[in-house]
Amino acid sequence: MIEQKFTTLFSTSIYVGKYVGNIDELLIECESERLKSKGRICSNIGGWQSNDFDGLKLQKFVSHQLQEVAQEWGIYDSLTLGNYWYNINTSVNQNHPHTHPGSILSGIIYLRCPLNCSPIVFLNPNHLLISSYINSLANFSSNSNLSFDYAKFPSEGDLIIFPSWLEHYVPHGNYEGERISLSFNVSNLNKKP
Repeated sequence: MIEQKFTTLFSTSIYVGKYVGNIDELLIECESERLKSKGRICSNIGGWQSNDFDGLKLQKFVSHQLQEVAQEWGIYDSLTLGNYWYNINTSVNQNHPHTHPGSILSGIIYLRCPLNCSPIVFLNPNHLLISSYINSLANFSSNSNLSFDYAKFPSEGDLIIFPSWLEHYVPHGNYEGERISLSFNVSNLNKKP
C-alpha cells in the first residue's frame, strides 16, 4: 500500500446548479424594479443594480440547493434567504472585487447571458500570497489549488452559491446586449445581512 503524500488544506468550493423556476417572470420583475428606481451603486461600476427587495417567493426554488450546500460544507445553522437584488451590465460595465459581509452564503441566478458575456471571477483567498511568492514562477491551470483566480462563464439558468467571504468580481467584456442576474444573500435565522 502506498502512503498518501498530499493533503488538501483549506479548500474553497462553489456550487453550480440550475434554476428551475420561471426566468421570464423574473425578467419582468427586474424590468419593473428598473422602472421604479435609478438603482444604486455598490460594487457596480456603471450598469444598474436594484435596491434590495423581499424575494421570499424564490425560497422554494433554491432551498433544496441551499440544504445541499450547507450539508456539504458542514453548516448547521438554520439558514434563511435574506436580501435580493437585480444586476444589469453591458459590455462596458463591471463590478469591482468585493465580498458580502454579514452573510453566510451568497448566490446568483443568471437570467440573461448574451454570447461571450463576462464571467464572474472568484479570487483565490490566498491570491496575494500566491502572486508574491510563486505566481511569477509558474503557470497553473485554472482548476489548480494554486491558481490566482477562477472564471466561471455563466449560462442562462445557472445558479451559483458560494461562501459570502469569497472575493469575486465581474470584468467588462466584449458582447452585445444586457447581462442580467439576480443575486441574494443567506444568513442564519437570528441575523439579517
